[in-house]
Amino acid sequence: MNTNRNKGHGLERQVASDLKVLFPYVQTSRAASRMADNCAIDLVHVPFLIQCKAGYNNNRPKYEVEFDKVDERIKQHFPKDHVVHSLPFLLIHKPNAPKGHGRKEKYTQVTMSYAYFNWLLSNLDKSVVEKWPVFNI
Repeated sequence: MNTNRNKGHGLERQVASDLKVLFPYVQTSRAASRMADNCAIDLVHVPFLIQCKAGYNNNRPKYEVEFDKVDERIKQHFPKDHVVHSLPFLLIHKPNAPKGHGRKEKYTQVTMSYAYFNWLLSNLDKSVVEKWPVFNI
């Protein structure tokens, strides 16, 4: 049994479950769309292209490599004017925790383009931002 593959599928299900609050129709592509799965997109019915990676110790997935893989496959499977080409790409990765630390959620990360990160920040409600703690020296 491929434990890294199982960890990856488990992460896909966890992320889908977490996103259901905002996106009630989210599904793993394995369950919903063979075409999306063939494009290395792990979750569908959300406004992102999400690739989930889990179960590794050292060689972390590289955002640019995963982005290029998804981008190339999307170009092969979808027409040029399809909305999928405008969606932001998110790489969610959950490495194995260091020995003795268990599977701590603090090690799970999301990598996105800086442009999309800035877009998210610029679209935050000001009242939410005002409540955030600030580190001052």
